[in-house]
Amino acid sequence: MFKAAKGRFVFAVLFGTLLAVAAGAAIVPLSPAEGATVRETVRVAVAGTDVPEGGFVVFNVDGEFRVAVGVPKDVSGGKKAYVFDWDTKLSTVSPGQTGEPTQVADGRHEIEVAVHDSTGALRDSGTVSVRVANKIPTTTPPSPTRLAYKFFIGQQLQYDIIAKVELLDIEGRPMLDDPVILTSASQVTVSVEDMMPGSALVRYKWQPMVSIQYLGQPYPEAVYVPTPAYRYVSTGGKVTEAGFGGRSKAQLFDLFVETPGGPARPGDSWTASDVLNVPGVLRGAKVDLKSLFDSLEWESGHECAKIRTTLSSRFGLTIIKDRLELPESDMAGTGTAFFAYKTGKLMSVEYVLAAQTNVDSTILDSLRSGQGGDIGNLVLPGAGGGPFEGSPEGGGYRGEAPGPTYPGQTSGPPGGYYGPNAARAQTPVAETPVKFRITVKVELKK
Repeated sequence: MFKAAKGRFVFAVLFGTLLAVAAGAAIVPLSPAEGATVRETVRVAVAGTDVPEGGFVVFNVDGEFRVAVGVPKDVSGGKKAYVFDWDTKLSTVSPGQTGEPTQVADGRHEIEVAVHDSTGALRDSGTVSVRVANKIPTTTPPSPTRLAYKFFIGQQLQYDIIAKVELLDIEGRPMLDDPVILTSASQVTVSVEDMMPGSALVRYKWQPMVSIQYLGQPYPEAVYVPTPAYRYVSTGGKVTEAGFGGRSKAQLFDLFVETPGGPARPGDSWTASDVLNVPGVLRGAKVDLKSLFDSLEWESGHECAKIRTTLSSRFGLTIIKDRLELPESDMAGTGTAFFAYKTGKLMSVEYVLAAQTNVDSTILDSLRSGQGGDIGNLVLPGAGGGPFEGSPEGGGYRGEAPGPTYPGQTSGPPGGYYGPNAARAQTPVAETPVKFRITVKVELKK
């Protein structure tokens, strides 16, 4: 009796040990912890010691592949880890699906890590469950939130501005290679110089260095940079008086997205207008906006009001002077802004404008390759000619470099907006329909 019981006891211990060994074989990510509440960007890390030499780690979220990582990074404590930074706010389209991109829903999600050896064989795996909480809970009905800027004398805010122009398709055929034909990266510092009841006197100063790329190649010369200018801005972000200081025609990007300037609730809407002026891309393109207070959401570590906007405008775009110019056309688009209502600061705003227009077919001949398009095969000649003197009205631009030149073409500035009254001599040519997109993102520098 005792012997039998002892045998069963030994078997149970051995069986339990085997189960423990099997259970311990699962990879446990260094981060995040099981059951953690996360938001925005979440670092998922697997210890380097858990991955065999030459191996890699596959990261899946809710059963969908996200990324495979084969090179470890240095993490805290001098350790190595295989890292996937999961952006829970990134809008994506699920594989095999079409339609509008969707953001990760708040709630429970499962992250799986799978370790493979150098042959690709699966060695170990593990999962961790987390709760995504990007939305900020509100009452029913929602309590009002004050959407007003908080200015004070001496305040300085620096914004990074990234813009790009993409050629999406030619004659209905999508681009086969990188669709980006122009990018611009710049910075502007906004400083509060004085305060008045309900508004502030702010000074816009652009940094002299602007990075421009045409067709993936750096543009070697300086581009136009607006001179410092002043604006009276209300606590609702509205420019109440422009051109202060004798620069009445100076155009710049009025960064402060308009808000109600006081209490508002999700679902409230309002109209506004703005001028998009991005070095090397857009000059003074007036845009009409209709904004909606969408929800409360975390952004860049701040509690923010998420503001969605629909945009409409009409303008033309010069990519390469007298070579690649998108004629004036109607533009439509969307915008998303995050306004930190507790600190009274605009954290970020992104505008996306798209249009279809006709372009000189001879220009597109040099951009196409095969059935789609290959904008990378157009090599830009060197820039030439004299300096650009600025607009006839004294628009406040300086240091603008000449654009790329071609046989029979005089020099001219790089990309820029031209309005409906711009005089442009043209010879009738065959035209081809193209679709393009302009994206402008403004983000408060941390």
